[in-house]
Amino acid sequence: DRMSESEIEQAMADARNYAAKDQVRRDAIEVLADAQKLLDETERKVKAAGKGLDKSRKKQIKNPGIVVCKAPKFRENHMRKKIIVSDT
Repeated sequence: DRMSESEIEQAMADARNYAAKDQVRRDAIEVLADAQKLLDETERKVKAAGKGLDKSRKKQIKNPGIVVCKAPKFRENHMRKKIIVSDT
């Protein structure tokens, strides 16, 4: 059985729509991954500095007046981590 012309057009329109949604999801996942890498790198550097940092500086680095939020739920559950968003 062959698809009618209208079915073909609908399938193509659906494919374009899904492609755009998929790109948005890929971009969001990439941003979340980049943010998590930045957080991990900062945490490593704070730990490496260790006792070289005074307590007030360490506290400022760990909690610089920021909002902690959960990453939006994607099917890729491994990306669902806490993400830090600056309030400035």
